[in-house]
Amino acid sequence: MNEIKAFIFDLDGVLVFTDAFHYQAWKKMADRMGIYFDETINNRLRGVSRMESLEIIRGVIQETKPDCVIAIDALAARSTKRLNRTIQLSDAGIHPGSGVGNHRNSLTRESLGIPIVAIGVPTVVDAATIIYDATGDRNAISPGLNGMFVTPKDIDETIKRLSFTISEALNIALA
Repeated sequence: MNEIKAFIFDLDGVLVFTDAFHYQAWKKMADRMGIYFDETINNRLRGVSRMESLEIIRGVIQETKPDCVIAIDALAARSTKRLNRTIQLSDAGIHPGSGVGNHRNSLTRESLGIPIVAIGVPTVVDAATIIYDATGDRNAISPGLNGMFVTPKDIDETIKRLSFTISEALNIALA
């Protein structure tokens, strides 16, 4: 079996805490290019917008030329029954923020020029969905609740479990 060269990232750092690895990857690339890069410079990159992150991702893909991209993202659940209970896999790409009404640039095979596998886990749900799931009555939803997103109180432990599951699956798949 041929070795697969993949570029794996968590778009928002929710499901995979990648700070240490993020720094190591940027440091290695900078060293290879003869550019000075240290932790102070790395810390200045925190808080970069999604749009800027997408451009950075595109640049890394152009530089490293992986066979595929594996993008991991937290999603908004459309039902409380799916919240933190499903892992979605897709080869259709990833559309950051679309579940919460943000329509930004997408990462797709067409936009990147290579296959992309999207891994998504619904980790947030909007208040209106909670009320609808509990009552079945769309009229019971106060307009003031539109746009309010919440997570379960055990989200930290859930994220640890989900990130372990995803990382183990990727290790097996890419071994």
